[in-house]
Amino acid sequence: MTEKKVFTLCNFKTHQSDYVAPRVEEKLRAEIGASLPLVYQIQGAQSAKATAGTVMADAARLLVGGSGNTLFTLHFSPDQPRSFQLLVKINRGGVGSFIGGLLYSIQLNKFIAGEVSLEKPKMFGNSKFSGQPQVSEQLNQQDELLKQANKFSRTRIGYSGINVEIPRYFRIVPNERGSLLVIGTLPKPGLSNCLLNAKEFLDLATKIETTVLPHNGVKGAL
Repeated sequence: MTEKKVFTLCNFKTHQSDYVAPRVEEKLRAEIGASLPLVYQIQGAQSAKATAGTVMADAARLLVGGSGNTLFTLHFSPDQPRSFQLLVKINRGGVGSFIGGLLYSIQLNKFIAGEVSLEKPKMFGNSKFSGQPQVSEQLNQQDELLKQANKFSRTRIGYSGINVEIPRYFRIVPNERGSLLVIGTLPKPGLSNCLLNAKEFLDLATKIETTVLPHNGVKGAL
């Protein structure tokens, strides 16, 4: 794959949202297999702070990070194959722009007693989950899930001469309907594609949901 092709998938030769947004939408639609165009909102660099819910608002602030090079944020809320949200941060890169961060969130049908998070990246080996002891232990016992969680939560990539780095944000937070999974990550460049990781996120969410077991006689709770 040529650098020009990677540029068109991850980076763009313009700052204009009316050019960038439809191409990101088309990519997300292809990844989740949606037959109709996806509805989205174009938010200013600071408007991501207004995202509904305190957890998502906090995560959005971290994703934007007060950076002056954020042009705008795209907000998607697909309901197929299951309902989730995605914020796509578009950064200024000279005369062009590039994807500078992805923030996924999804409602899990499992009640938990306390928050769980994935620890900061390690130089060697996989980081583990910490927080609510029983949930953390259950997740940490699943080697493949742990490996997948670390791999999905990318904090650093480089494409077409641009290096992008974001802090790790991977949290499972209890709420009134069960728990909310929120993960910050970056696109996955490849030789033939540049993925927004949508299918990977949905698969990871399902694995986490099925790993967290009922507890103390409360259906779906831990």
